[in-house]
Amino acid sequence: MLGGFSLRDEGAKGVALATLSTLLVLGLLVLAATRSAYWPQFKDQFLNRQVFAATFPGILRAFKRLYDDVPDAPESTARVEPERTGMAA
Repeated sequence: MLGGFSLRDEGAKGVALATLSTLLVLGLLVLAATRSAYWPQFKDQFLNRQVFAATFPGILRAFKRLYDDVPDAPESTARVEPERTGMAA
C-alpha cells in the first residue's frame, strides 16, 4: 500500500509527526467535548437525526438553486479591471 515508505525519506518524519499530533489534538477535542456537562443538550439540539432528515432536502434544494444561478465558468472567471478614480496610488 505505501510502496516502500520509510521514515528515512525526505520529509517523512515531519509528515508522520504532523499526522500524529493532528490526530492527538482532534482526539483530545472530541474527548473533551463529549465529556462536557452540556454534551447531551448540544447533541439533542444540533445532532438530531430526525431534524436532519426532515430539513436536509430543503437545504439541498436551496444549494441547487444557488448553483443554478451561477454563470458558466468562462464568463465568471473573466478578469474585471478595477475602475480608475483618478487618485494617485
